[in-house]
Amino acid sequence: MDSQSIEHEEQSAWNQLEFALNFLHPCSARIERLKSQLESKLLAAHGEIQYTIGLDSKGESIGLSNASLDLAISNMRLIAEEVKANLQLLSKQSMGNGTVAQVLIRKSQLQTYIIDIRVALIGESQSGKSSFIGVVSKGVKENGRGSARNAILRHMHEKKQGFTASVTQHLVGFDCRGKIIKHNKSWAELVMKSSKLISFIDLPGNKKYRSTLFYGLISQCPEYFILMIDPSNMNPSNNTEYLSMITALNIPFMIILSKCDKATSSKVDGTLDYLRGELCKREKILLEVLSPEDVVLYSRTFLQENIVPVFSISLKTSLNKDLVISFLNLLPSRNNYEECSSTEFYLEKWYTRESMVILCGIMIKGKARLGEKLLLGPDLSGKFIPVIVLGIHVKEISVHSVTAGQFCSFQVNKVQELRRGMVLVDVTSNPMPSLEFECLVWTIDDSINTRIIKSSYKPLVYTQTITQCVAIVSGPEQVNPHEIMKFKFHFLYHPEYITIGTKLMIRDTFMTALGTIITVRRIDPP
Repeated sequence: MDSQSIEHEEQSAWNQLEFALNFLHPCSARIERLKSQLESKLLAAHGEIQYTIGLDSKGESIGLSNASLDLAISNMRLIAEEVKANLQLLSKQSMGNGTVAQVLIRKSQLQTYIIDIRVALIGESQSGKSSFIGVVSKGVKENGRGSARNAILRHMHEKKQGFTASVTQHLVGFDCRGKIIKHNKSWAELVMKSSKLISFIDLPGNKKYRSTLFYGLISQCPEYFILMIDPSNMNPSNNTEYLSMITALNIPFMIILSKCDKATSSKVDGTLDYLRGELCKREKILLEVLSPEDVVLYSRTFLQENIVPVFSISLKTSLNKDLVISFLNLLPSRNNYEECSSTEFYLEKWYTRESMVILCGIMIKGKARLGEKLLLGPDLSGKFIPVIVLGIHVKEISVHSVTAGQFCSFQVNKVQELRRGMVLVDVTSNPMPSLEFECLVWTIDDSINTRIIKSSYKPLVYTQTITQCVAIVSGPEQVNPHEIMKFKFHFLYHPEYITIGTKLMIRDTFMTALGTIITVRRIDPP
């Protein structure tokens, strides 16, 4: 094939379909071009990409025989190995007058960027969230009496009560072939051997810990949600609220019906009917995942086609557990963070170590490097103070730099005043704190009544890792169901560092609402 035809194919925008003829009998020049294309696509996709082999640029079968398709896959596997990646055959099926295959190409471990996808589990108390994480992340077999749940609960009172009371993260590692890395390893060892990580975020379901749930929803920046439902003991109003939260946040999600070994078929069918009705109101389609072919198809399409996959599983009998694990392995990364912007790191918690402090949180924007000078603040008076980055850790691994979208920890020189919601920013960004801001807010609760806003109302606002009560400076005098309202808020206690476009949540006995910050009034630090 001449160089002109090669250039023509490189300019094609059809990134998810490959011309299998390119891989049948490639010349040396073709191999080098394919290697370069694959390397750039893997870099853009953060280390993994799916291909459909055997289709042309219009998505139609090119009529490959089984033997020709196998040869194309074999050559593609060799080219993937040249760029230190692995090819996994997901499915093969007849289509038209030929055969088509679905493959996954993923970088091997020890790459500069490890795929880390954050999946938050939400649902009622006793629905099986922690048990599911224990089975998948620790390999513990569920005995029906909380064995898997107890393997991951960190506090004694949680084990005694039998439910989660805090926000915790748990890791699952996949190798380049899509197999789960052996369980019960340290995070550092697991990361070193993994090509892809799933960070499960376990959120409390008990109403007693509702504020903790809302803090986790905003501060942990999940890329996906799993709504866990026990069909044998489901409260429709609670799950309707969860569905409203998830869809309002505009984050893709899947649903798992747990404990199907003890639920009757009528209970499962009734739950599915309820979910179809609720999702239809939100212009989404519920699709049951019943086979490995469904896993491959839905993992590629559910982000674009507004579908919600649902799995009916049993952790005790392992019913359909492998389907869920396969789906998690194929989840694409949704890292949409601004890596080229100035540094913005939000503090969640910290630890004091002799002459230094360890700051833990998430990088929202930009990059940070070892030895870099950053500004930490605002403190209670609104000041920012300079600090030096003495060390950086991601998933217990010491690194030289960190980019947007990663949870990490910084070792910095000791500072006197720390609180949740402080930020690390570039010294050249001239950061200024804020006391007042305007936002658009809309309710997501089930109330159908108009509510009068009293002058004494001081809602608690959650945004990034910030939680603080605000006073209403201006806004409507009443709240109408699902109506978008404009408020001006004033932080009651101290200034915060906030930016335009950031999401916020309000949750109290008066209303449950989601909002977006549209203007910020900066103040000069003292």
